[in-house]
Amino acid sequence: MNEVDLYYDHYKETCALSKQTQNRRNRFFCWLCILEAMSFLFLLKPDETTEIFRTGINTYFETNIALGNTVLQTFLWIIIAYVTVRYCQDSLYVRRLYPYIDRLEKEIKNVSKVAVFEREGEEYQKEYPIVLNLITLFYKMFCPILFLGINIVHIIQEWQRSTFTIALVCDTVIFGEIFLITWFYFFETHFRIANWCKSHIPLIGGIDKGLRKILRNV
Repeated sequence: MNEVDLYYDHYKETCALSKQTQNRRNRFFCWLCILEAMSFLFLLKPDETTEIFRTGINTYFETNIALGNTVLQTFLWIIIAYVTVRYCQDSLYVRRLYPYIDRLEKEIKNVSKVAVFEREGEEYQKEYPIVLNLITLFYKMFCPILFLGINIVHIIQEWQRSTFTIALVCDTVIFGEIFLITWFYFFETHFRIANWCKSHIPLIGGIDKGLRKILRNV
């Protein structure tokens, strides 16, 4: 196997891995939209949403358990946290692969002397349509802010409506995890906004620095 074949096989495997991760990321995003819609419905009509959620769970698992509002909300928080984690993992993984694929394309181009071999790298960025930038902003900026807003209002309403229970503590801890993951995901994908916030808003800069220091030592 010559050098070009070695590079190209690795390039194909890397692109295939990227596409698989993108497909999985897209599925997680769809599930996250559905789950956050359910969380929003809990804010508007908790009793009706509880009944729909309970019926769906009993139908799927073929049971007839009378799950209460508290249990279902905790279950929803757990699922949202899991899907959020997986979505952010896949999104950041795909993002980290792009520079590597671009480097591979340049290496193959140099070794093979083929003029055009930049489909996923520089060629993809040329004359990039504005509408694609808008779509990217929608799911990388608008949706995380929207989902985080729903989650904040949801946990506040739980504290207002419920008595102090273990379930409420669990929901709050899970919300804290979702908040931190969303915070870091947003700042990792919008580094210009992150740098501006950290330089112009001392509180955000201090919180970000402190959290990063703690998480590096975990």
